[in-house]
Amino acid sequence: ALIASAKDRMLPVYSVETSEKKIALTFDVAWEASDLEAILSVLKGNQAKGTFFTTGDWVDRHPEELKTILAAGHEVGNHSDQHPHVAKIDLESLQKDTAACGEKLKAATGETPVLYRAPYGEYDNEMLTALKEMGYTVVQWDVDSRDWQTA
Repeated sequence: ALIASAKDRMLPVYSVETSEKKIALTFDVAWEASDLEAILSVLKGNQAKGTFFTTGDWVDRHPEELKTILAAGHEVGNHSDQHPHVAKIDLESLQKDTAACGEKLKAATGETPVLYRAPYGEYDNEMLTALKEMGYTVVQWDVDSRDWQTA
């Protein structure tokens, strides 16, 4: 029998090695847009750009806010359509959900998204392989802001 080892585990992109003093700011956008204006203001005030991983459901509910993100020069990535627990759905459902968000983002931006952030940070080898075959690079965070936790 074959035994999988830790070295066989695939990983999303957590960071990119560089000698430059740079960070990548990413935001998961799935629920509301109440903090968006403040976030965009802070980014602009610091001449910084970010990547906003949006759900298709959010895009449906907040088309003007998506335009505001894009007009400010920020990047947009796929964060699923309905924010499912990736670890609890089958591969076909994952692919359909991902494709639905991708289509919404392409319709809104004119470009096919190439970055994907899994809801809840859930991933496994099968999911990473399937999304790579769909043309996505899966990006994970390496510092969690924990802003989703209640005080």
